[in-house]
Amino acid sequence: MKRNLLFLLITLSLFISCTGCGSGVSHPADSSNATPQNGDALFEICKLNGTVTEFSDRGCVLTPVISDDSVACQAAPDHEDQQDQVTVSYNDGCSFQIAHANLQTGEITYEDASVADIKKQTELLISGEYDTNDTLLADRVFIYRAEG
Repeated sequence: MKRNLLFLLITLSLFISCTGCGSGVSHPADSSNATPQNGDALFEICKLNGTVTEFSDRGCVLTPVISDDSVACQAAPDHEDQQDQVTVSYNDGCSFQIAHANLQTGEITYEDASVADIKKQTELLISGEYDTNDTLLADRVFIYRAEG
């Protein structure tokens, strides 16, 4: 019983601390639509990264990656909590690209993609703005693939 309570408290505190993430952090405006050349720059322009649990032609639902400076974690497939998931809606003109990340050099190469490339369990990085309903309105969607 104590273990369950401790786990619940740790999970709750992690969730509460992460819900404020981004509210005090200013991300640079991506008005130039420049394509980031390394992983750090790509993650900096994106508001959300996570794994797709549901998808359609108009948007998707993600289980977000929760991270701090040293650790990142995510719910295991089919063990996601509905309240932690984030709804994403693709704006008109939303661009889709596959981002191939070389883990040894940190460099990113890109290829064009489409909404049809997004399936369940696809890892995404998404740039856009949240609306008043906490839906992320995506301008750019990157399908993230780690290589090397």
